[in-house]
Amino acid sequence: MIEEEIQRNAVYLHEAGHAVVAVEMGEDFISVHCDGQHGYAVPAKKTSQPSVVDFMAYWGSFVTRMGGIAGESLELGRGHDTVFRAGDDISTFYGLAIAVNRSLGHDIQYLQDQMQDALLCAKDIVKRREVEVRAVAEALKLQPEMTKAEVLAVMQRALAGAAAQLP
Repeated sequence: MIEEEIQRNAVYLHEAGHAVVAVEMGEDFISVHCDGQHGYAVPAKKTSQPSVVDFMAYWGSFVTRMGGIAGESLELGRGHDTVFRAGDDISTFYGLAIAVNRSLGHDIQYLQDQMQDALLCAKDIVKRREVEVRAVAEALKLQPEMTKAEVLAVMQRALAGAAAQLP
């Protein structure tokens, strides 16, 4: 039973991680959904292949993809190769990177380096904004579907609560 609860918390933190990292990176989304077993976010726009390829133009999207792994690591405390839901995010990262620049599919080391950098960036954001990530995760337990405005409100209340506790 304890392991099941840890996994459920990790799923909520995973989706909250995506949402908070998206806010930090300026990535727009419509809503985030989580039932404790599955979750997903609805992006405001679909990523389309640019006519002029610029990998860094999509950096916010890449970091946001890694936000879920960073979020769930708050519960699981493990590396990206063993976290609960990393497979979906890693495959999405590679798919997006190759869609942005098809020639990247031939440079696996470059992709792995970029994914590692994106994960480190996401972990830094989640660490700095842990209070907000945890607050969004708790809110998702009570309200399994939250709009971006609702996520932002939860984040703002979490920050206000944390500030009120400062000496």
